Amino acid sequence: MTAFGACGAEGNDDERIDPQEISASDVPADAPTFDAFPAVPYTGANAPLQFGNDREARLYRTRLREWSTHKVNFAGHYILADWGCGSGCLQTMLIDAQNGHVFHPEELSAISWYDVDPILMEDSPGQTWTNEGPLKFTSTSKLLIALGAPSEDSGRRGISYYVWDHERLKLVRRVAKPFAVK
Repeated sequence: MTAFGACGAEGNDDERIDPQEISASDVPADAPTFDAFPAVPYTGANAPLQFGNDREARLYRTRLREWSTHKVNFAGHYILADWGCGSGCLQTMLIDAQNGHVFHPEELSAISWYDVDPILMEDSPGQTWTNEGPLKFTSTSKLLIALGAPSEDSGRRGISYYVWDHERLKLVRRVAKPFAVK
């Protein structure tokens, strides 16, 4: 599979260039690729959710129950569940389809994606990911790409490349794109 920048996000055809916007030109030529972090998709039945004493998971139990019926979509045997948390905001949790455990990685408890080129947010022909929006991921890779501000922290705004490492997301690269002060 190709690097994120080569998956159909060639940039905006408009003559205008917004220096604040996260665009295809911000994607490095040597960006991490989905192929570099392979995972074998799980095809068995999904296990029942295991909330245990996890208060945050219990808080979102309805959303998680809905998502727990989906096929794996991330890192081999996980279901990346997401839902809106306001305008330009997405909240996420992970469900391990094999054992039902729920993870809510601090790195992506929520992501805001203001001033991201819409072309980067769309599905495109020949894509390798399975979604549209500020997160790019696939069931056959442990790589997750986040466009915007992870955990709504504007100081971390840009393109972040994470790898799922057992029970946490590990940042492997970040292309900073802070808002310019006017």
